[in-house]
Amino acid sequence: MKPRPAISLLIGIRLLRGAGRAGLARFLLMSLGCAMGVACLAAVLTIPAILSAHDSRAAAREPQPVTGALHARSAADTVFLTRRDPYGSQPFTRVFVGHVAGDHLPRPPGVDRVPSPGEVRVSPHLREVLAGQPGLAGLLPGRIVGTIGPAGLTGPDELYAYIGRTPGQLPASARPLAGFGSKWAPTPAVDSSTLDILRFALACLVLLPLAVFLSVCARLSAEARARRLAALRLLGHSVKGTLRVNAVETVAAALLRAVIGVGVYALANEVLAEVGLPGLQWYPPDGRPTTTVLAVCLIGCPALAWFVGRHRAREAALRPLQVRRGARPRPPKKYGLLLLLPGLGVICGYCVLGVLGRDPSEGPANSVFVPAGVLLAGAGLVLALAPVTAWLARRLAGTTESLPMALAMRRNEVEPGSSLRVVTGLVLLVYAASLAQGLLVELAHISRPTSSTQEYAIPLSDLSDSRRVRMGLVEGVKGQAVAMGSWIPDAGSSEPRITAVVADCAQLAAFSAVPPRG
Repeated sequence: MKPRPAISLLIGIRLLRGAGRAGLARFLLMSLGCAMGVACLAAVLTIPAILSAHDSRAAAREPQPVTGALHARSAADTVFLTRRDPYGSQPFTRVFVGHVAGDHLPRPPGVDRVPSPGEVRVSPHLREVLAGQPGLAGLLPGRIVGTIGPAGLTGPDELYAYIGRTPGQLPASARPLAGFGSKWAPTPAVDSSTLDILRFALACLVLLPLAVFLSVCARLSAEARARRLAALRLLGHSVKGTLRVNAVETVAAALLRAVIGVGVYALANEVLAEVGLPGLQWYPPDGRPTTTVLAVCLIGCPALAWFVGRHRAREAALRPLQVRRGARPRPPKKYGLLLLLPGLGVICGYCVLGVLGRDPSEGPANSVFVPAGVLLAGAGLVLALAPVTAWLARRLAGTTESLPMALAMRRNEVEPGSSLRVVTGLVLLVYAASLAQGLLVELAHISRPTSSTQEYAIPLSDLSDSRRVRMGLVEGVKGQAVAMGSWIPDAGSSEPRITAVVADCAQLAAFSAVPPRG
């Protein structure tokens, strides 16, 4: 008589609960490893959402000028002026809005109204800085009447302020205000070119090792369950019923691990949002898992565990005697070397060219060879561990004079998968940690607010010739040049513009990484 599906479900749950102390310890260790992998997966999938939220709020508050053919400023216009100055390693942004009190004005996000003349609204972090540095209030003419909400800030550590003035108190360079909001952020958290590299790194160089790591954990669980499934098959359970028991046990365990992993990430997000990363800080809601992230973690990870453990469960159901007797496994295949050798060849070739003084990082081929070399080396390292382990164990067993060492090496030679599973997890952990560290370093270098060099743009009409010369002699100024921008009638600020720089070779060299010639 074939067992009903409900009985198979009950058997799978009982096997999950009644595995003994050794089984419980193995289950807890496996749950910890899978939870770490799921937490890393959730973090990787949430990074683009954090950057998108940063840029969306920066674009939503950007003041937009009135555009039109030869639009001239009049006394009835509401005007604005943006000033961005450095405060240590952080940018300090002030938006001056010149208007007459009582005018109906479009309000920026994060505030209930535009500050009246003589009033100032600041970010919470700027208010804390002002409490410790009262002299900074000289850059904020007026009295502080409130703070800016999270909807109008890119992060909790931002220094931002809206300053209300009358139109006559702002210089002629102030432009008529049409409203707030733009399609693009003026200073994105990550450059567009670097964002493409970051997306590729997250998709291929981080998600791939995490998928293999979760697969290894699922395979370890399948190895531990194989003997129990074979015993059920020998007791008369059908093949389909045995596979159903394995599916229940696998999915239930993987779902519990996924829930723990998502919970660990959610807790880490609340903590890291307060501390921040180098050059980037965000609000906790920005980093909370979305519906898509929850679906990938809570559905994709159990599905991956079931798919990986299905092969071993089918083998236990079809050949239970072979599994129970512990038959000698097949020798490991050597096809992993076909991936490892080309990957190491590409990496070593780049290293040799760098030592010889020929920089290979320029050109379109670099965007293909470097990712291909890293992916081939990473995948080949995992797949080649089994044959390399068997070869090393055979050589060591033939040369050692210690009986325990010889027995241990012979066991590794016969069954290299036991060491393979342990070493694979360690290699993948180091691999993922190194990539994560590289991404954090890259974020720290490309984040503009932490740059050690600051640029100042001052209208040329506000400076006389003598003042411009004296500004170039100020200590710490590395270079100066004159920039001119074209004005396109009947075009918004999102339209392309032409910018020309007037300078000699010495001045251009101060702004360019490559010295100009000719």
